[in-house]
Amino acid sequence: MLVQLPESRIARPRKRRRVQLAPAFVQDNEIGVAFNVPTQAISYSSNVTAGDLLVYFHYPNNNSSTISIADTIGNSWTQAGSTATTGINVFTAWYAISIASGANTVTGTFSANDAFGNIVIAEYSGVSHTSPFDAYAGNFYAAGSTNPISSGNLTTTAAGDLLVAYFFDQGQGLVTGTAYGINVRTTWQAATIGEGDGIAASIGAHAAQATASLTGTVQLATCVAFKAATNPRFAQLP
Repeated sequence: MLVQLPESRIARPRKRRRVQLAPAFVQDNEIGVAFNVPTQAISYSSNVTAGDLLVYFHYPNNNSSTISIADTIGNSWTQAGSTATTGINVFTAWYAISIASGANTVTGTFSANDAFGNIVIAEYSGVSHTSPFDAYAGNFYAAGSTNPISSGNLTTTAAGDLLVAYFFDQGQGLVTGTAYGINVRTTWQAATIGEGDGIAASIGAHAAQATASLTGTVQLATCVAFKAATNPRFAQLP
């Protein structure tokens, strides 16, 4: 004998939607390039996590630029953008999604021997695994008489992008903390080099800015936008 359930007790499929994850800072590190070398290695201070975004910035100082990257985990690195600086030096930004967890050392190979440039690496969670890169912008100040320094606008195509920024101020005026929507998390070499991040809440034009000196020295500000990940488990809607 079949019993008909009341309408209120009949189970119905529930709608689902993807939940966007908030990107989060994990770690960063910096190293000065040795004198007149074709490559330079730099290690993450702690183990990296599979699926996290890895970022590499190189500001050269000997008519050089990074042309390829390899790491000990075996990740595939992609160039996100570049900005010409002094002479024929070219600042480059690279990224990878880590295929495994563990200790990781990253080695950049240069177009010409570098001398006393610098490299910054960082790790972030909550970034898209399939197509993370969204946009790049960079701005070089030959006179170094600007405060704040700005990457110039990039245009995001997705809400909630992670903005990862690299700053250089030869006048040693970089300040840690949040200003202009970017949190400068770490500075090195007496506040000459800085790495920071922010979230672009809306689609459109965004720039990375930082407080700097006004001492007539060279400056650089760059920004890379990465798309946030979505939760593959979905969230149920009522």
